[in-house]
Amino acid sequence: ALAQGGHGDAGTTLWQILQSGGFMMIVLGIVSVLTVTLVVYAWMRLQPSKLVPEDFCHELVRNVAERKYGRARQMCLENENLMASITLAGLDKLERGPRIARDSIELAARKQVLGLWQTVNYLSDITTIAPMLGLAGTVMGMIEAFNTFALKSVMVSPLVVAGGVSKALICTAAGLIIAITAMAFYTVFRTRVQLITQTVEAFTTETISALPREEETEKMFR
Repeated sequence: ALAQGGHGDAGTTLWQILQSGGFMMIVLGIVSVLTVTLVVYAWMRLQPSKLVPEDFCHELVRNVAERKYGRARQMCLENENLMASITLAGLDKLERGPRIARDSIELAARKQVLGLWQTVNYLSDITTIAPMLGLAGTVMGMIEAFNTFALKSVMVSPLVVAGGVSKALICTAAGLIIAITAMAFYTVFRTRVQLITQTVEAFTTETISALPREEETEKMFR
């Protein structure tokens, strides 16, 4: 009997443990898949060397300062990065005046930076939601376990109740694991976004300063 009992315990798989968590484990499973997807996307997307390559940015600003707008525009069209999109927004409005061009560059910069922050903010949301989902699953599991104890007409072994409670706590453990993972990657990606934001602000300021004054623009497009 002891041998059979020991074999039964050893035969408990990870999948069976997760199944014992109930319906909330399905929800947490979806959240975990979403977390992994966000982490992979952010890891591939949030790369300063690709989003704001310094050599490209310096050359782009130099072309704008030297009034080589055709060359600057061509660079923006041939490269996919933040400063290319931001600068192109200003070059497209340059004929309407440098003030409108500057406003377009600032607006484009804000949109690009907000998009980056939104990606990492999703991970921050998961760090808040996942433990709450896990706690909700645990509470529901404990209620079910104690209801079983209360509705039985015969005496129920405390071990049965303890087993039900331990299964319910799986939800809390799963929620915490997801939240801790999301928080760790959020910290990494937040640092990257801060670096990218600072670089974008610096090059955006240089680009705006390199734009012509009102009177120069009027002469160019007469």
